[in-house]
Amino acid sequence: MARSDASLTCRNPGGLDVAQFPGQQNAHEQQNGKSHPNAQCAGHAVGFGSAIASIPHHEDERRRQTTHDGHKGQSNKPFHEQDYRVTAPSDAPSPTGASARRGLRWWVVTVSALVAMGVTASLGRWQLSRADEKLAQQAVLDARADQPELGHDDLQGLQYPLPADLMHRRVSLQGFWRPQYTVWLENRSHRGQAGYWVLTPLQLDADTAVLVQRGWAPRISQDRSVLPPVQTNLEVVDVDGVLAAEPGRLLSLGNESGEVATTLESASGSSRIRHNLTLEQFRQDSGIPVLAFMIQTDDDDEGLRRDWPAVGSTADKNLGYAFQWFALCALLFVLTLWFQFIQPARHASRSS
Repeated sequence: MARSDASLTCRNPGGLDVAQFPGQQNAHEQQNGKSHPNAQCAGHAVGFGSAIASIPHHEDERRRQTTHDGHKGQSNKPFHEQDYRVTAPSDAPSPTGASARRGLRWWVVTVSALVAMGVTASLGRWQLSRADEKLAQQAVLDARADQPELGHDDLQGLQYPLPADLMHRRVSLQGFWRPQYTVWLENRSHRGQAGYWVLTPLQLDADTAVLVQRGWAPRISQDRSVLPPVQTNLEVVDVDGVLAAEPGRLLSLGNESGEVATTLESASGSSRIRHNLTLEQFRQDSGIPVLAFMIQTDDDDEGLRRDWPAVGSTADKNLGYAFQWFALCALLFVLTLWFQFIQPARHASRSS
């Protein structure tokens, strides 16, 4: 009875029943089990106690690991947020509107475009004014051309310089040439070809002379000392033309006074070539008190061309220039309106 109680005591704490072991266990194991029941009971008790004692230890380890993992996750969170933060593009439209995005570059481009438009528009208006001036001058020339032409008698008694209301009046004079005082004005183009204006005084009487722009001669050589051949009639000639203020001037960068000969009568070759010439200068250099300057309008002759362009004929060129300037101004306006205002507004509306 005591043995059975011991068996029950040993079986209950360990939760193991030796009767449930397989029958194939060897007799030696059974004998050991029977002969040392208390030892088996003590072993089972120690194993069960160790298992029970390890449970709190594992719970503590699990809690410490959980706490460590939590701290590690918290420490990694700022790192990952900093490296993988999703940011909006820098060029994304601001919700405050298009006016908030107009920085320094926008203002520089817009102001520059406005200045360029103002300049081109002003140049276009200037070309229109030049065209109007030439057309008005041509109208005056046409009106004075319809007046009776002047003759030698009409010029007698007049003083140098002639009154302005006589300019561009038609004249018909008679006299003889003084070719030794001929002056060649260089760099004067005609129909796109370089050449000279040939100026020769016409002596009307002993006291009266006029300087005549006889015509245009082509430049035939790169040597300035070689002049184109021009025939001059030494007899009394009749000359038709119009009165003018003085020969047209060209831009000069040098000292023109240094190229004037002391006496035109003794000058020859390149010393008779001038860049510009005024009536006063000719009077001083030649010693001839010329009264006026006239442009010969007879037919081409003597190796000279006299198909002078009308003053108002170049007004079409100014109108063409004005159209180009206004077209450029309009183009700048359209480009500025599109790229500075319309396109940004459309982009902002699509982004919103």
